[in-house]
Amino acid sequence: MTTAVADPLAGLEEVPWADLTHAYGSASDVPDLLRTLVSGPEEAAERAIHDLFGNVWHQGTVYPATPHAVPFLLRLLEQGRPWAEQIAVLLGEIADGHGYMLVHAAALPSLRPTYEKIAADRGTTLAAEMAAERTVIAACRSAVAAGAEALAPFLRHVEGSVGDEYVVRETVCRGLARCVEDRPELKAWVLEALADETDPRMPAELDGRVDDLPWLAAAVTSKRARLGPAEWETTDD
Repeated sequence: MTTAVADPLAGLEEVPWADLTHAYGSASDVPDLLRTLVSGPEEAAERAIHDLFGNVWHQGTVYPATPHAVPFLLRLLEQGRPWAEQIAVLLGEIADGHGYMLVHAAALPSLRPTYEKIAADRGTTLAAEMAAERTVIAACRSAVAAGAEALAPFLRHVEGSVGDEYVVRETVCRGLARCVEDRPELKAWVLEALADETDPRMPAELDGRVDDLPWLAAAVTSKRARLGPAEWETTDD
């Protein structure tokens, strides 16, 4: 049973969205996207969630506006709207998000001078930008952790779900695992949900994505051994 939130967007106008940034610059468009999720027609709401997947989270990266959007997304999730699964996935990805400079400068050392120049042109340094990104990542995880109860149901099968629901469970599991530092009890939530998992695709999807979390990586390996391979791992080319 979901809990109705009287005003899920309370405080929206208090956030200085125009002064914050997301993947495409100013986050001044975020309030209207959130309002559309509350009161817009279904087609417009679907476009809004699609846009949020591209700006406050973008291909694995998060931005200064992102943690400010999280509390509103959590409240919307509590309303049990038709797109709740998409919101749950977005929140899971946000919690597992990284910084643009942290990802690209670290993954592509040969381009580090390029990123250092980009930072210098902005009047800062690459080290300072990376430090700022770490602060944003921590804020995202703290914000998700604060409302983890809204995500907890998506760790397990949700009645009425459509499509590849195991992807929802995997993403929420991965996201909440990143929040354990803020809320240690989430470790038990994640491990218990993984222990109850019956679809081999879920741990297969999770495998290799949490290697920096030994406690979860070990549980995934154990679960994979019990459930066997996912269907795509046994299909002949």
